[in-house]
Amino acid sequence: MTLEEKNIVKELFNLNVSDNGTRSCLTMALKSARLHTGRNIFSGVDERNLFNDFIAENDLLHSEYFTGLSIYLILLEQIGCVFKKKDYQENDITNGIKIALENFTAQTIDIEQIEAIKGLRNTLTHNFSLTSDKYENKKKPINKKRYKFTLNFDDDQQLIKFNLKWNGVYDKSDENNTIIGVKKLCELVENVYSNLNYEFQNGNIELRIKEINEIKARFTII
Repeated sequence: MTLEEKNIVKELFNLNVSDNGTRSCLTMALKSARLHTGRNIFSGVDERNLFNDFIAENDLLHSEYFTGLSIYLILLEQIGCVFKKKDYQENDITNGIKIALENFTAQTIDIEQIEAIKGLRNTLTHNFSLTSDKYENKKKPINKKRYKFTLNFDDDQQLIKFNLKWNGVYDKSDENNTIIGVKKLCELVENVYSNLNYEFQNGNIELRIKEINEIKARFTII
């Protein structure tokens, strides 16, 4: 990695305003995700016990977690868009979430789980919903996976629990839902970010986007 590349990576990891007056979109997303899920915005330490009275009194806990999880999933995709390990062999699939999880998590994440996380990212960030388009929608590719999700906020809920495949019927039954352990998924993205930093410090990453000006234009603000 060249000196210029190292400097832009350090700028992207900077949790504060850089000396040149820029802010990193990556760390803005990280801090916002932490804020909405009750974590310390600088360290990522879980501080849910400090959620304020306003959130409790107005029943905003689930709303905050929906928002925070959405931002975590955007962050996860951004990490895979920009970074990879030096020895990672890319193929013709360049989805950022897949690349981030294959490069920067110590957890065993199989392709079925990755597809579900990608599906959740799409449903939440496109229209803040919990279902994909119906199977009858002929405009969608026939092999595209579709999901009906349940978000579970229990501390001990597993990362993803697969039930029966969704049949395209809109109902609130859990029988054919994919159940997401929200807190486990947020923790997974935190670990991805931590591992990314570790690999950078050890000289093991490279930029997937080679033009520094493109990175600055897309992922920083002044």
